[in-house]
Amino acid sequence: MTDNKLWKGKKNVMKKTSKALTVFVIVALLLTLFSGCSGGTGGTNNNASSGDNWPTPENPITLKCSVFMPEATPIGQGFATAAKRVAELTDGAVLVDVFYDATLVSFGDTFQGVSTGMTDIASIGPAAIDTATQLNQIFGVMQEKVPGDIYDLKDAFTELIETVPALNEELAGFNLKWICVQPLIGIGLGATFPINSPDDLKGKSIQAIGEVATYFSSQFGAQTQALDASDYYVSLERGIVDACYDCWTAFYEFGLTELMTHYLNFGEGGISSAIMGTLVNTNSLAKLSPEQQAHLYAGFNEGIESVTMALFDAAGEKGKEDAAARGATIITLEGAALQPYLDAVKIVRDAWIAKVEAAGWPAQETYDKMTEILAKY
Repeated sequence: MTDNKLWKGKKNVMKKTSKALTVFVIVALLLTLFSGCSGGTGGTNNNASSGDNWPTPENPITLKCSVFMPEATPIGQGFATAAKRVAELTDGAVLVDVFYDATLVSFGDTFQGVSTGMTDIASIGPAAIDTATQLNQIFGVMQEKVPGDIYDLKDAFTELIETVPALNEELAGFNLKWICVQPLIGIGLGATFPINSPDDLKGKSIQAIGEVATYFSSQFGAQTQALDASDYYVSLERGIVDACYDCWTAFYEFGLTELMTHYLNFGEGGISSAIMGTLVNTNSLAKLSPEQQAHLYAGFNEGIESVTMALFDAAGEKGKEDAAARGATIITLEGAALQPYLDAVKIVRDAWIAKVEAAGWPAQETYDKMTEILAKY
């Protein structure tokens, strides 16, 4: 069954022409029309017998959207832009009412909230994906090399979703489907202590979200804690944790560069990514016509890519500049210095594949496909 294409963009996203958007919408519309009716394999779950009940400018539908960050943040601004674009593309037939700062659904209940229809659309963080799913943890599974460009990585993850139907099949079990993905790049280690070798991590407490990051840290004798982002700063300040395993954008946005003195970059793009994404409830999606669904995808991908990702990318660069200006030690590991961490990557990856395969999902096939796609970049 053919899946709807997600928006695929490049670095000059702000210069995309209306012609490119029109081509995307036509392609997405055609794919949706031929995708069938079952939501169980990622296709459009269209329960309507005719177009008589589709939303119109005179009788619009309003979809609720839960965002766990304030409107002024890069994530909030991206969703505000997305809502505006969806309304424009559908001539006002589909309206998106965005609830910011987890005012509609609490941060911890976001996945369940969009699954049960408390909200129609939601921004999802890495912890929610890691906790609720198995195969979709693939976006945070470690690789020997990850692209250092956020737009390349978005294209790679988008292609993975398009070519591995099992990813949306797993989400369909929760009445969910991907609208778009937003990767976090350059995930490394920021610490309040010197890191000259892996031995320096032994006995330290590291903020790390998810099974993969936790197991990776344990390979070096470190303990881990999964903290809410709002607790990062005070936890570092009070010594509750000694380091954070995260991206440069997070280091900068949460003010952690004020406290951290040492940083490890695991190669140019890091050895893992994380995914923040946008999920839609399939029952809500079924209330839209195929064309309106295509416009929903286009609007959200345009907003997230042109605003949120651009701001995230800029914040990451500011983080590196701020850390350097404060005299921090920044080490980009290569060769023999990187190898102990790559050895741990293999252990963690193989354990993840075995666990997910045992649960009945094609983890090895999905990992191999992701490796193949990432090699293009």
